[in-house]
Amino acid sequence: MTDAETHFHSIVSGMNNASAGKMFGAHSLKASNGNTAAFFWKNSMVFKLDEQSRQDALQLSGVCVGSHIYAPDRKMTGWISIPTCHADNWTHYASKAIEFVSTLK
Repeated sequence: MTDAETHFHSIVSGMNNASAGKMFGAHSLKASNGNTAAFFWKNSMVFKLDEQSRQDALQLSGVCVGSHIYAPDRKMTGWISIPTCHADNWTHYASKAIEFVSTLK
């Protein structure tokens, strides 16, 4: 397990209002309503964020719109991929993602 993956798992285990899950076969962070808030892929975390949080995250170098795991040319609307170089921001965006997806049906 890489340091990035270990960090991902520590974020998941440290969140009271979320649980571990799977999305597209990748490890994920799920809100209590069952919606996926984030997933770990290729040493990045990909977050489902509200518009303001997406815009904030896109200001970080190397951050991009998330793409589908099995079709990298297909962008995932509302998802932002934050690489390991910004792992110190993952907990913040995990909280933002949980907060956001908890409002979705």
